[in-house]
Amino acid sequence: MRTLTKADIDRMAGQVASGMSDVQRQMQAELARLPPDQRAKAEEMMRQHPMAGTGNSKPRLVAVKDTGRSESVKGKSCHVWNVLRDAVLIAQHCVVPYGSLAGSDELRTSVARISAMTEKLTQSVRQMNVSSGNEFSGADKIDGVAVLTRTFTDGEADGTESIVTEWATRSNPASLFDVPADYAKLKH
Repeated sequence: MRTLTKADIDRMAGQVASGMSDVQRQMQAELARLPPDQRAKAEEMMRQHPMAGTGNSKPRLVAVKDTGRSESVKGKSCHVWNVLRDAVLIAQHCVVPYGSLAGSDELRTSVARISAMTEKLTQSVRQMNVSSGNEFSGADKIDGVAVLTRTFTDGEADGTESIVTEWATRSNPASLFDVPADYAKLKH
C-alpha cells in the first residue's frame, strides 16, 4: 500500500522536469562532440523523428467530441461521444447522465480527482515538449457514465466493445479499510 499526497505529486512532477532537462543537456553535449557532417545527419534524423525531450516533439492532443447521436444499451438511452488523440478516433463512449445510476455522483468526484492528478503529473512533461496527453481531459465535458465503450485502432473499429451489464451499489465492510498488521509507512 502506498500513500500518494499532493506534495508527492508536486515532487514527482519536479523530478520529471529536472530529469528531462538533464537528458536534453546530455543529448546536446553528445551532438556537440560529433564531427559536423555526422552532427548534421543526426540533427536531420531528429527533426524527421522527434524524440522525447529534444524539444522537437509536439504535445499529443486529446479531444472529446459530441457526435449528436444516441443509442440504447440494455434499455437505457445513452449519448455517443468520440475520443480523439491527435485528431484520430481512439474510443467511443455511449454515456448516461451522472445521477441516473446509483452512486454515479461519487464516480464523478473520483474522475475529477484522477484528472487533476494526471494533469499535474503530465504538466511538467508537456512543458519539455514531450509528446503526452491527459487521457482524462474532456471527461468533465462528457458529464456522464459510459455504459458502452468501443475502441479504435488508427481510427478504425477494432471490434472491442465493453458494455456495463450491471450497476449496483453496496456497502463495504469497515474491515476493508483496516491497515494491514505488517504495514509500515516509509519516508522518501
